Amino acid sequence: MKHLPFFLVLVLVGCNDRPAEMPSTIPCKIIIVNDGVPQVGYSIALYSHTGNGSMSIMADTDSSGVAEIRTRLADYTTKGAPIGTYKVTVEKHVPLPPDGVDTTSFFGEELNAYLAKRAEEAEKLRVVPIPLTRMETTPFEIKLEPGGTARWTFDLKEYTKYAANRSIN
Repeated sequence: MKHLPFFLVLVLVGCNDRPAEMPSTIPCKIIIVNDGVPQVGYSIALYSHTGNGSMSIMADTDSSGVAEIRTRLADYTTKGAPIGTYKVTVEKHVPLPPDGVDTTSFFGEELNAYLAKRAEEAEKLRVVPIPLTRMETTPFEIKLEPGGTARWTFDLKEYTKYAANRSIN
């Protein structure tokens, strides 16, 4: 019985092995608002100018519009993001309502036409303009460094008004 605590420590340490390739991280929060109103359910991803390699750096906004960024490498996830400069993409997935069509017998041109129609319907539900969803075109950027800012707020107001007009897509 006196060896039980040592065994538990061994098990806990063994279950949470940080990969050697995982850099140290700094806590980081991204807040998404629209005209100052917090936005819930938005997916945030950070992309390094030098590439993230096999890491994913992301989070979803909570009811306060806050996304607490987490970095994942293989099966290991940690809070925060590595030091660096990142492009920040924003997406909101809105499910397309079912249309009751049985597509199991569709193929070829018929299937392509149906999928094109559904893609057009999905585009009408788009909440975030396409440029904000792509690393190459998002204007949002952060620089994460020790002792620097670890909390950024991005307001979608200016961008979502364009999405309604479809002028920046």
